[in-house]
Amino acid sequence: MSTIPNTLAPQKTISYVKIAALNISMDELRKARAPIVNPETISGLLSKYADTESTVLPLSNIRVPGKTLMESLRASIHATFVNFGGGKLYDTLRYLVSQEWDSDPPAWRAGSSLRPHFFCPFCDNDVRFPRSEFDFKCLSCDADLTLVDYLGLLMDVNENSNDDAVAVNLMGLLEHLTLINFLRELVERGPRYRGRVLLLKDGPLMLRGQYSRLVDPIRGYLRHLHDEGLDYFLAGIEKTGAFADFITEMDTWFTDVGGVFVPQNRFILERIKHSGNAATRYGEKVLYGSKVYYRPDSRNVLVLNVPNSTNAFDRYQQDPTIGELRGIERIAKTVGSLVSVQFQNSIMPIIAVNRIASMSFYPSNNILERFTEAYLASNDK
Repeated sequence: MSTIPNTLAPQKTISYVKIAALNISMDELRKARAPIVNPETISGLLSKYADTESTVLPLSNIRVPGKTLMESLRASIHATFVNFGGGKLYDTLRYLVSQEWDSDPPAWRAGSSLRPHFFCPFCDNDVRFPRSEFDFKCLSCDADLTLVDYLGLLMDVNENSNDDAVAVNLMGLLEHLTLINFLRELVERGPRYRGRVLLLKDGPLMLRGQYSRLVDPIRGYLRHLHDEGLDYFLAGIEKTGAFADFITEMDTWFTDVGGVFVPQNRFILERIKHSGNAATRYGEKVLYGSKVYYRPDSRNVLVLNVPNSTNAFDRYQQDPTIGELRGIERIAKTVGSLVSVQFQNSIMPIIAVNRIASMSFYPSNNILERFTEAYLASNDK
């Protein structure tokens, strides 16, 4: 994500958001790990197997002609979901929120306290919307609403000044929906694909704040795959944060190569997060993957997030066991073979996809600044 102010009018800002994915085989990665690698080989991998999607958000003092700042931002966010991946991410959002893998999900039954709802951005009244619909009306003010409004992205902004928090949160939502969309496509393609692909996300399998409303549906979908006997392999890789920082504290006792350590709830609260009382269940509202440390060699320790087979919609295991982590043996073996020689506690695909997504490489921030200035100059509203 890159937020660009107008050089001549710095109160005007636009945010660019770019999501990148890299689809690459183990054979190709082995070539890239050879003692001597042709730079063109790396460039070829990044260009041939990469896919990116981008969007632009108007922030402070930028608006679409005839619309307020809030209306301009709302229209841009909606357009992002309609167009991102040809609408596939929007379809995945509907699939998750409506729990379409279940013909009669308890959360959608009449009177359920778990039924999805949100506050109307126009009148602030509670909206309980129809299942599996993209568009609907607010029954209080008759405003035209969409499923994107359910996400609550506009709660991060106000009519006078929009900071880039909305862009940061949109980027996070797009990342998680991209991941789950890839999983859905693998499931539809069958075991030949599903059982041979490891889906990796840069960062934890976590959604915070009001966006955690998607966590239960994601857990429900993953539990559905488990109950149906459908194998899948999915993990988040954490390179920063409290869990990554704790690696140095493990040097004296977590030394066995190939070792796996699954921290329990009390250990996390007392030793890693240093917060919470006896009743706190770390990650209950925000995680759809359990934390696990893996030492692939004497130099590296990886922080993985792996879905737990006992979790489900409105159900969370605070003290996971190794046997409950979906596909942990194959996941650990695979990521262990991808460890970066250059960067400690990192793996090559994550480093590569970061390079693809980086605004400083594809394209450069200078190009974005020139584009932004030219656009704002011709549309000075």
